[in-house]
Amino acid sequence: AEKHFAEECPNRRVPCPDGCGELVFGYQIDDATQHPAVCRMKCALGTVEAALAEDRVKEYRLALEDVYLERDHARARLKARGEKDPGPIFLTPSCQINVRRLESEGHNLLTRARRQSKEKLTWIIGLASLGPGD
Repeated sequence: AEKHFAEECPNRRVPCPDGCGELVFGYQIDDATQHPAVCRMKCALGTVEAALAEDRVKEYRLALEDVYLERDHARARLKARGEKDPGPIFLTPSCQINVRRLESEGHNLLTRARRQSKEKLTWIIGLASLGPGD
């Protein structure tokens, strides 16, 4: 009976596997149209991925800030239920891996953006040094 309730029962309450800190029913995790569709952490991570796909630096930074804000909200949800606060980490290992991967991709995006800006600035300075009649 304990195994059924811990692993199989659709009415079991388990922490969200995406790291939002909410307790969800087992059927919400098993059915992809339930909780994962409205999970705040999953939505925030999706926004970061979209910003990276479109090479938008400002949107990336704002979206990543939302992910960290949502992490703080998840910690607050744990505290409100009387559970132990894990500290300033993401609540699930999969969420932590996703955030680290997105941060790495974001670092690459920022490096590319800086290089493009530097090349553009060098080109403009070179063009300006030619003078008006050249």
